[in-house]
Amino acid sequence: MGALLSSFTGRIDVTDVFVDFESAKYGDDTERQICEAADEILERAPGVIAALEAYANCGAQIRKALSDPNPKSEQEAFQAVKANVAIINMFFNFSKEVANMVRELLKTLATGQEKEAFCAHQFSVKQLGRLLDFVLRFDELKMLRPGIQNDFSYYRRVLPKHSNDPDLKVRDEEASFISLYIAQPIPMMTALAKSTSSLYVSNPNVPAALALMANVCLELLKSKRFTTSETNQLLVRVMVGSIVLFDHVSLEGGAFVKKSGINIKQAVQLVVKEYPTQNSLTNMLRYSTLHYSDDSTPAGIRSLLDVNK
Repeated sequence: MGALLSSFTGRIDVTDVFVDFESAKYGDDTERQICEAADEILERAPGVIAALEAYANCGAQIRKALSDPNPKSEQEAFQAVKANVAIINMFFNFSKEVANMVRELLKTLATGQEKEAFCAHQFSVKQLGRLLDFVLRFDELKMLRPGIQNDFSYYRRVLPKHSNDPDLKVRDEEASFISLYIAQPIPMMTALAKSTSSLYVSNPNVPAALALMANVCLELLKSKRFTTSETNQLLVRVMVGSIVLFDHVSLEGGAFVKKSGINIKQAVQLVVKEYPTQNSLTNMLRYSTLHYSDDSTPAGIRSLLDVNK
């Protein structure tokens, strides 16, 4: 199966692959340990989302410090951004945890026999899906908060003046890495792509596992195997997340070409026609992938995604 998928000769039939996203069980103790580690991360994910939703930028304080520079206004601005930088640093560190966990789960699933691995390790598939769902939610929210990058840029600019501050959580060297992280339009997915690409170097089955993930979710949605809206909402988001990650990792033209192995046209049709109010998903496919703008993307897919552009 892995060889077939990794050769990308066409669409893969997944009608014989069922993953129970509602009642998945551990396959063995090793899987249980990995999935419990994923649970620990996922339990903290709502708090990360809440912190991002509640993020209040320091634009007013920064503008005051720049327009009326004096010790008081500058100190107030720095203290404000310092508190926000602690939150941004938390986002950065959490993204590393998520990326590492996705990498570990893919090691379980990208075996060269992906169908068998998915059926035997259904809880790993579910946990991978839940992490992809979180990544999409985080990046959707981050796109709406340009103040994050503005706050951090100001922090870096004035950091040398405050190098003796004993309460600094982020100093110059780490600030450089965080600056690169938040400069990305989709920082959480970018962290995943970097980690997953490094795994791909030693494991050529990684794209096969991501393609299978997308196709399995598509088949579960098409066949209406689950009746609960919550499960189906998760499935469509996992499908989109798998496509986006595949497109970032693939060295063979991305997710939109026929040889990707992903049933991309049906996936896009399903998102557009059955989830028309979820513009964030079509935007992810259109703007968060690397290869959508390539000439190789079929005109039929462009017409579907660009119809409401």
